[in-house]
Amino acid sequence: MNEEFEKWMVEQWQNNADISPLAAWQASRKQAGWQPIATAPKDGTNIIVTNGSSVAQGWWCSEEPYVREQRDLTGAWIDQQESDGFEGWLDCDGGMQPDPTHWMPLPQPPAMQKD
Repeated sequence: MNEEFEKWMVEQWQNNADISPLAAWQASRKQAGWQPIATAPKDGTNIIVTNGSSVAQGWWCSEEPYVREQRDLTGAWIDQQESDGFEGWLDCDGGMQPDPTHWMPLPQPPAMQKD
């Protein structure tokens, strides 16, 4: 975290007992434009990502390696699924190449009009 952001977050937290550090962080992210991908959330949150030539909705994915066996009711082996694991950025366009370099939060949806 940079010092300016840390200072802002502490001020927000101290000046308003109703705001949590997480809420302060989220509020700061909504106000910023494109940010370096190193600062993006890695918790599966949907965000907008870019590599400078394309823009897409994306998220960080972290999957542990696994082996899963499928067996029938008698215990006989039917099938097996394996994964070497994965850690990286995924996007709705099928895989941004090269990897994203910047990100920004998704905008808030428009307010619904009451009839």
